Amino acid sequence: MSRREDILKRLRSRKRVPRELADRTRSYQDLVERFRQELESHNGEVWLAADAAEAWEKAIDFMQETGVQVIAAHRTELPQFDTPPEVRYPDFDWHFAGEAEYREACAQADIGLTGADAALAETGTLVLTSGSDRARITSLLPPTHIVFLPKTKLISDLFAWKAQRPAEFPANLMFISGPSKTGDIEQALVVGVHGPRRLIVIVY
Repeated sequence: MSRREDILKRLRSRKRVPRELADRTRSYQDLVERFRQELESHNGEVWLAADAAEAWEKAIDFMQETGVQVIAAHRTELPQFDTPPEVRYPDFDWHFAGEAEYREACAQADIGLTGADAALAETGTLVLTSGSDRARITSLLPPTHIVFLPKTKLISDLFAWKAQRPAEFPANLMFISGPSKTGDIEQALVVGVHGPRRLIVIVY
């Protein structure tokens, strides 16, 4: 037996017991305020609204003021009313995940509208998953990303979120803690190179 084989045999014979992770779930008196502070420290923006109607009002006012024309959105994650958004707000060119040529629409969109599976107060992080009616490119291609976030989706930290999840993680999972950022060899931070230049989270 060669030395290499001997080493491999000894390694395989060792029984390794996984180390239990200590419970370090955080507790915050005000989840919204903690989330706001953390996300804004990473160049994100947090707007507060009393309810879904005011959340829509803030988003629509912003889109009208900034000249938004084309919107890419996740229909099922938007605050719901009796009237669909494309009927309620007909002045915009709406495109929804799952439709034909949605990727091309996202490439031309001025803004992407999504929800989030959860928001982690400790780090100001949004947790997003994708599916047939939720496309990853909605949060990546448009220059501005707006997230509608009910307060019920706010939790303390990653450990608390993991405790609420089933054993299997989804195949596509994103953690977003601000707009797209990158740095060069001189440590100069540039925003919006590989994704949205602006991230706005409307908490209601």
